[in-house]
Amino acid sequence: MKRLPLKAKVSLGAALVTAATVLAAGLATRPIIFRLQLNELDTLLSENAGQLFHGLENFRGAPSDFRKPVAERFVPVSLRGRYLEIEGPEGQVLYRSANLRGTDLTGEPGVLRTVPLFGRQTRIGTFRHGYLTLHMGTRLGTLEDMQAQLLGILLWIVPVSAGAGFLATWLLAHWALRPVVQLTKAAQRIDAEHPDERLPMPVANDEIARLTEVLNRSFERLQKAYQAAARFSSDASHQLKTPLAVLRTALEERRGRPETGLAEREEINQLLGQTRRLSGLVEDLLVLAQADAGRLQIETKALALPLALAPQLDDLDALCDTRGLGLRQQWEENMVGLGDGRRLAVIFQNLAENAVKYSVAGGEVTVDGRRSGEQVVVSVVNGGRPIPEEMRERIFERFHRGGRGEDVAGHGLGLNLARELARAQGGDVWLVYSDERGTCFALGLPAAAVPVDASV
Repeated sequence: MKRLPLKAKVSLGAALVTAATVLAAGLATRPIIFRLQLNELDTLLSENAGQLFHGLENFRGAPSDFRKPVAERFVPVSLRGRYLEIEGPEGQVLYRSANLRGTDLTGEPGVLRTVPLFGRQTRIGTFRHGYLTLHMGTRLGTLEDMQAQLLGILLWIVPVSAGAGFLATWLLAHWALRPVVQLTKAAQRIDAEHPDERLPMPVANDEIARLTEVLNRSFERLQKAYQAAARFSSDASHQLKTPLAVLRTALEERRGRPETGLAEREEINQLLGQTRRLSGLVEDLLVLAQADAGRLQIETKALALPLALAPQLDDLDALCDTRGLGLRQQWEENMVGLGDGRRLAVIFQNLAENAVKYSVAGGEVTVDGRRSGEQVVVSVVNGGRPIPEEMRERIFERFHRGGRGEDVAGHGLGLNLARELARAQGGDVWLVYSDERGTCFALGLPAAAVPVDASV
C-alpha cells in the first residue's frame, strides 16, 4: 500500500468506502423490507379473516348454530391453501384444514406470530368475531425468497459499485492531479545546469497555485545559495592554489640549501608531504566546484581503455609492489569507450588507490575490462574486508569516511569525485558488491565503435 501511487491509494480508498457504504445500506435495508412485507402479510391475513367471517355469516346456507362443525364449502377457495382452524364458543374445533395434519394452532386473539411449522417459518394470526375464533397461517416462503434474492443482488452490487467507485475516483484524481504532474515534470528540469528554471503557475487560484508560488520562492533561494556556495568553493580553491605553490617552492628551496641539517630536511620533507596532500585536496575541491556549477570542461573522444589507462596501470603495479599485493588484469577485445582521457585517469586513479589502501597484506587487486551492452565497464576489485551494510549508501557522499577507513589516509572525496567525473562523461561509478569475495567498484562509459585515440 505504501508504494502505490496517490491516485491508486485514493481510488482504492474510495472503492472500499463505496463498497462498505453499499453493503451497510443493503444489510440495513433488508430487515426493513422484511418488516414492511411482514406488515403487509399481517394486513392480508386480517383481511382474509374478515372475508371468512363475512362468508360464514352471509352465504346462503351458512350455519346458524356455531357449535356444529363448519363444512369446507363455506371456506373461500382463495383461502383453502392457508392453514385454518375455526373454534366455536366453547373452544371446540369446528373446522381444521387438511394441511394441518391435526396440528393445533391455538394462540392469543389479536396476536400475529412467526413459528416453525413442518420445518418452515409460518406466520400465524388469531382473530375473534362474535362466537367464532379463527387461527389462520401462511408460510413465509415468498418473503424468505425475496430476502435471499436481495442478498444475492447485494453481493453482486457491492463489487460493481466498488469498481465503479474506483474507476470514477481514478478519473477524477487523474484530472485533479494533472497540475501536480505538470509541476513534477517542470521540477525535474531544475538542476545544476538549469538552476533558473521555475515551475509554471497554474491558472486557477487554488491550493496548488499557492504551493507552486511557495516552491518557486524556495527554488529562488536555493539557486542563490547554491551559486554562492559554488562561487565560494571555486574562488577559495583558486585563491589557495597560489599560496600553496609558493609554500611548496619555498620549502623545496630551503631543503636544497647546504646549511640545512639532516633533521631539518626530514621535517621539511614531512611539511612538503602535507603541502602536496593539501594541494591535491584543493585540486579535487576545484573540480567538484566546477562540476557543481556546470562549468566542468569535458573533451570526449574514443579511447582504447587499456592504452589510455596504461600510465595509471603502471602506477597501480608499483603501488601493489610496495604493499606486497598481487595485480591481475583481464581485458576483453575492443574496449573502446567515449570519454575524456584526462578525467578518466583521475577516476581510475581514485578507484585504484582505494583498492590498494583497503586490501589486506598478501592480497590481490584485479582490474577487469569488458563490454556490457552499450557500455564498456572497468571493474577494480580488492581483497579487503567488506564494507559494512549500513555504510554502503553513504560511501559516495563527500567527506564521508566510515569506520572501516579510519586508519587509512584520505579526505573522503575520491569516490564522490570519481562519480561526478564519470557522470559528466555520460557514464557512472557504482559499487558492484562487497562481501567475502572482496569489494568491487565499476566504472561504466558509453561504448564507441569509431577509430581509437589512445592519447590521454
